[in-house]
Amino acid sequence: MAAFSSPSSPVVSPPAASADAVIAVVVSYNTGAGITQVVQAALAECSRVIVVDNGSDAETLAAIDDAGGAGAVHVIRNPDNRGLAPAQNQGIAAALAAGATAVLLLDHDSVVQPGLVAALGAALANGAAVAAPDLDLGPNGRRTTFLPADHRWRVRRVAAQDLAGRPVAFAIASGSLIPRQTLARVGLMRDAFAIDYVDIDFCLRVIAAGGRVEVVPTARLHHRLGDPGRRAGVRVTNHSVGRRFTIWRNRVVLWREWAGRMPGWVVSDMAAGAVDLVRILWAEQNRLAKLAAAWRGLIAGLVRRPAAAPALDQTPAA
Repeated sequence: MAAFSSPSSPVVSPPAASADAVIAVVVSYNTGAGITQVVQAALAECSRVIVVDNGSDAETLAAIDDAGGAGAVHVIRNPDNRGLAPAQNQGIAAALAAGATAVLLLDHDSVVQPGLVAALGAALANGAAVAAPDLDLGPNGRRTTFLPADHRWRVRRVAAQDLAGRPVAFAIASGSLIPRQTLARVGLMRDAFAIDYVDIDFCLRVIAAGGRVEVVPTARLHHRLGDPGRRAGVRVTNHSVGRRFTIWRNRVVLWREWAGRMPGWVVSDMAAGAVDLVRILWAEQNRLAKLAAAWRGLIAGLVRRPAAAPALDQTPAA
């Protein structure tokens, strides 16, 4: 399946960035004109934007071309959909080759709010290995909460404004600011996960390496999670059948890998998984197919383990 393949096309580096540059990496796929707002908001905060497109339609490609100017937007065009993690790795490699000191990861439905990079940069300057924003999930979203990572067994979730600089177990990749030192230490995103649990896997590896993942309440990101809505009085994300398979495969792989080191997160995610199954059964469309896909994913996660994340190539450029 194309979405699970590793990046194979050569990375063509954008022009060299200025010192202390933050470069945004946006992964796009069939967004249409909506990508324009994402790119322009990122340009207002970063020295430049690298868009890695996963085989989008002509409308999306035209919108990307119209979004930037004066060489500020560099586009890597994949012929097909290679998945989020492989595309992120392509963009990260290109950003670092251009001299970025930190990379801001963005999904194609995430709009940076003013001051985000400065707020996240301050957290990095204070010792965070990854800094992430608080999320605005829109009218159909819920109040975002995070799992503190200062106790191996603690599973209580708290709102971003109540964290007061405490480390968290994970934050979503979109909106995260990651310095090149962190990438050099823990490696890149896990290609084989494609999209689901990629950010959680990365954050857990950062913590295992002695780093701190921090959420900055004053940094804000408008973000859309799946296709949110409410049905039968229950909030639903409406992920596809295929996504239900990869969600469960990847989460079980991480349960196996982190039960001994991060039991609090594993317990919390098991509880979240149980709630997710009830939500699918009660309120989502195509529920039986989704439950069957979740079961297949659970079995796949138990019997095999996707490849580990690639290390960052730190070979000096010729």
